[in-house]
Amino acid sequence: MKFFGYLLGLASLFILLALFQNCAQSENETYSEQGPSTPLVYIMGTDEPGQSYYQLAEKHYQDHHPEFRIENEVRSLSALLSSLSSKPSLQKEIILVVHGNPWTSLSLPIFPGGERLTKTKLRACLEKELLTPVSNEVVNASTVIRLEACGLGQDPELLSLLAQVIGGQDENIPNLESSKSFIAYRTGIGSSVHKYLADPFFTFFETGKIPPLLHLERELRNKYPEQNLDWMEALNRPTGSPGFRPYHSKFHIPIEWTFLFSNEQEVPDLSSFSRSELTAWIN
Repeated sequence: MKFFGYLLGLASLFILLALFQNCAQSENETYSEQGPSTPLVYIMGTDEPGQSYYQLAEKHYQDHHPEFRIENEVRSLSALLSSLSSKPSLQKEIILVVHGNPWTSLSLPIFPGGERLTKTKLRACLEKELLTPVSNEVVNASTVIRLEACGLGQDPELLSLLAQVIGGQDENIPNLESSKSFIAYRTGIGSSVHKYLADPFFTFFETGKIPPLLHLERELRNKYPEQNLDWMEALNRPTGSPGFRPYHSKFHIPIEWTFLFSNEQEVPDLSSFSRSELTAWIN
């Protein structure tokens, strides 16, 4: 039977996170000695007004690993491949600092100025050979790539695709790993910046329809009854608040539905539908 698809981007949601519950300083950082295999750190973004994620991440590596090589002008996957391909020797450890989350992948375009990358787009790049992988002389199976993006360790398929795009579809692709936790950088004693892994908690609501805080507090309390948290305090503490108490952050998550029909005559014309009619049709 032939199917006709109808793709509908109807709504988008925010995710509200309460972070820093059971947060712990990252302890899994082991690096090579200084020399040709000194870790290479890419700071792959610029902070929005009022944010400091990338700035603090860069200072973290400057504070604790001054021997690392830091590059902070790469802003796309293709630019990353070009930069790595220009290296004269094998890279044993590569750290990629970039925003991300398990729902919308990395906050990074494949090509400069393009749309945010997705697994579908990465597969297309591999199938159509749109990107040239880094040679085995620079990146191979002995290379470890640490992707510092929130929660992307929960998406092993994405990590596998990225490893293939970077290292090629052969037995010498690099080892690409990422934490399942969310990542935060905080200034500690003496202004030194530390990296922390944080437990996230979620609730969802429609864009532009923020419920009252009491409603969100009740949702979180009911969803996570085992957590002894002051949810209202977290809801009143925005991202970037000082200290290590729970705070909230909002993420814009686009939602798309694909409807399948057995023949072309079944496909409705939604152009004249009002919002209420469209919602009724979806329901």
